[in-house]
Amino acid sequence: LRLILAAFAIGSVGMVAIGSLGLVPSMLSAVSALLGTTLDVGTVSIAFKSVVMALAVIFATVALAGVVGFILDREIVPRLNLQPGSGYAIVTFTRWLMLIVGAALAMAALGIDPGKITLIAGALSVGIGFGLQNVINNFVSGLILIVERPIGVGDVIEWGSKSGAITRIGIRSSTVRTNQGAEILVPNGGL
Repeated sequence: LRLILAAFAIGSVGMVAIGSLGLVPSMLSAVSALLGTTLDVGTVSIAFKSVVMALAVIFATVALAGVVGFILDREIVPRLNLQPGSGYAIVTFTRWLMLIVGAALAMAALGIDPGKITLIAGALSVGIGFGLQNVINNFVSGLILIVERPIGVGDVIEWGSKSGAITRIGIRSSTVRTNQGAEILVPNGGL
């Protein structure tokens, strides 16, 4: 919210300065000329207007996901009578869903064909899958821990010679506070 207000304030001051100097007609013609330019890379042609629109969609998505996550986390979830960890799961999945939809909208604004993205993602996922098996394992384990909740925040666990209480369950790793007060990141695949 501070970032949005700061950008609005800077933009307002800039507009007043441009208006007082009488540069509005020349600025409008420069902006329209800039929005009309295209970048040609091989057979792909991307208009600058599409890039600006995609950046605006990304900015709006990140801002909206932050605001909605904050409102859910601070106002709505505490008023619901949920089990521990359920609220965190709702907030996390809502943020991820909003970011995924925003990324799809940004790609649509750029004019990128979803079929080509699917083909490239399929090819990359095989290579990435072999190289990042442990990370993918921890990510999927994190989703299982958030959805099924076999363990939750506040539960005391013991692994090896250490034990402690879970303070946070993340997507890739969880934070455990030991009896000595140290916080340790434990990969979700181990939990």
